[in-house]
Amino acid sequence: MMKNLLILCLVLTLPMEVIGQIKSVSFSPEKNQINSGLPLPSEERFLIDGLLPEGIRRVEVKIHKTTKKINTAETYTWKAAYLTTPSVFEIYVAYPLRSSENYTLNFYYYNTTDTTEMAAVKDAIHTNLETYLKANFEVTKKEVKALVSQKAMIIQLNEIVNQGLSNYTHQLDQDFAGFSDVVKQKSNRFMVLS
Repeated sequence: MMKNLLILCLVLTLPMEVIGQIKSVSFSPEKNQINSGLPLPSEERFLIDGLLPEGIRRVEVKIHKTTKKINTAETYTWKAAYLTTPSVFEIYVAYPLRSSENYTLNFYYYNTTDTTEMAAVKDAIHTNLETYLKANFEVTKKEVKALVSQKAMIIQLNEIVNQGLSNYTHQLDQDFAGFSDVVKQKSNRFMVLS
């Protein structure tokens, strides 16, 4: 009985031992400094923590090799739990950094957008889409003619929306997947008519 109790205690404390081994570094946005200017842990996973400015609900860190482009970065995210007002964030960096490489870390802070700002974004995207469509159709007395192919038009319309939303993120991590097949079918029908 005593032996089983000892084994149970050992098994329950083992995960705490493993978690305690993960190094933690702090990020200070006021100083724009991570780990107090000391080197980051290399060849092992680590945590990045920091204080949250008021109203911030999401923090992302993108880590990329200095010699590579930003779109090849590893992205790690922390999100506030629903209906909480946390004062700190903690991001687990699962990709160990190599000691022989130089890295750039970009931090992104997101707050909740109010309805007025979202209406302004919606109006701006709508205006840009409308302007694009007006610029890419030629209207004469006899016909309406598209100046670009349907495929190119859908790609460019998707890009307009993606650029308009580039400073925003959905709280459920849902990106704009592009215009639906209904829009593609309607534009295809219009292209056939022109």
